[in-house]
Amino acid sequence: MEKKVKIVAETAPALPNQSQAIRCENLVYVSGQSGRDPVTGSLAEGLDAQTERMLANLDSILAAAQCSKKDIVVVRLMFSDIGHFKRVDEIYAQWSPPRDTIPLPACNAFASKNLPGGALVQIDDLGRGRGAPASGVENPPR
Repeated sequence: MEKKVKIVAETAPALPNQSQAIRCENLVYVSGQSGRDPVTGSLAEGLDAQTERMLANLDSILAAAQCSKKDIVVVRLMFSDIGHFKRVDEIYAQWSPPRDTIPLPACNAFASKNLPGGALVQIDDLGRGRGAPASGVENPPR
């Protein structure tokens, strides 16, 4: 498989040494997203606010890749404390499409002692790409 295009969403925080996402054939790999505000770079206060901002960042990247949450195949959740799982799962369930409309994605969840920037929760995913690249897509340097 060859890397095809780098996905860039203006409304999600950019990381200096990573792509926000990469489209490779018909798959979109999204880098870890936290509850960071894309404009200020500040981490939202508290677990609920970080989770909601994290999911909004994910929505922005998926939209730039011409995908949606319905296209997610696998999601990986990382927690600073595994005790956060239940609350994050409740917020994630509200954000997700209704269970009876799509197959639920596979999920991996684990605790990490120190998430980047002091985040309480982080998400990355693999999704099914559709259509032509969006306007936020860049060709990788050759």
